[in-house]
Amino acid sequence: MKLLLHPKAKARYDQIVSDPPHALLLIAPAGSGKQFLLSHLALDITKGVMSRIVTIVPEEKKKSISIDQIRELKIQLKNKYKENRVVLIPDAQLLGIDAQHAILKILEEPRPSTVFLLGVTNKFDVIETIQSRTQIWTIPEPTEQQIYEFYAEVPRVDLSKAITIAGGRMGLLSALLAEDSENSLISAIETAKTILSESTFDRLTRIDVLAKKTLDTSLLLEALLLISKAAMEGAAKANTKTLYSWHKRLDCVMQAKMLLSQNVNPKLVLTQLFIKL
Repeated sequence: MKLLLHPKAKARYDQIVSDPPHALLLIAPAGSGKQFLLSHLALDITKGVMSRIVTIVPEEKKKSISIDQIRELKIQLKNKYKENRVVLIPDAQLLGIDAQHAILKILEEPRPSTVFLLGVTNKFDVIETIQSRTQIWTIPEPTEQQIYEFYAEVPRVDLSKAITIAGGRMGLLSALLAEDSENSLISAIETAKTILSESTFDRLTRIDVLAKKTLDTSLLLEALLLISKAAMEGAAKANTKTLYSWHKRLDCVMQAKMLLSQNVNPKLVLTQLFIKL
C-alpha cells in the first residue's frame, strides 16, 4: 500500500529521508498508521535494505519491551556501518521504564550512521529526557479531498461512512474499509458503542476488568473520542437536539484522556467518566 500524507507531512518526510536526524519521535494518535509510516521511512532511509533495519517490539507473549532487549541492541550497535542503519521502535510506549533509561543512554552517545525512529501516541508515553534527545514530529492528517482521490475505486458511500468514524487516521480508515475485525482500535470502537448504550450501573460493572491494562484503557478512550466526535458532527449537520449531549460527552472523554496521560489511576478515570456519560 502507498503512503498518503498531507503535503506538509510529505515535505517533512522527504527532508528526513535526505538528511536523517540522529533520533526522531513521531507522535500520532491511535489509528493514524504510524507503524506503517515509520516502516516506510526506515526503508527509504536505508534505501530498501531490510538487513539494516533493527525493529524492537515486545518478545513473544510479552506486553512490554524489556531492558534485556535494549542491552542486546547496544551490543548490535557496536558493529560499524558505512551506510545508514535504522533502529525502529514503532510503539515506544511499550518500553518499560528501565528500558527507557537504557535507550536514553544510547541516545546520549550518538552512533555514526545510526538513526532511531520511535513512535508514540502521546509525548508523555516516554520520559522527558528521551523527548529532549529526539526531534519531535507531529503530522497533520491528509485532507478529505486527498482521501477521496486516494480511494477513488472505493464506493463513495462506503468511504464516507469510514471517514465519518476515522477522519484522516489512515490506519483506522484502511482497517475499516478492509473490515479488519482483528484491528485493536476497531475492537475498542465496538466495545465503546456497547458501553454508550448501557446504563450507568452496567458500565460501572465493567471497570475492574477494563482498568487492569492502562494501554487498553487508553485505546477505549480513543474509541469513545472518535464516536463522540462523529456523533456530534452528525448532530450538528442534522441540527438535532442531541448536539449538546454529544458535545458534553466529548468534553468528558477529553478530560479523561488528559487525566490518564497524567498517570491518574485508570480505575478512577473510568469511574468518573462512566458516571458522566
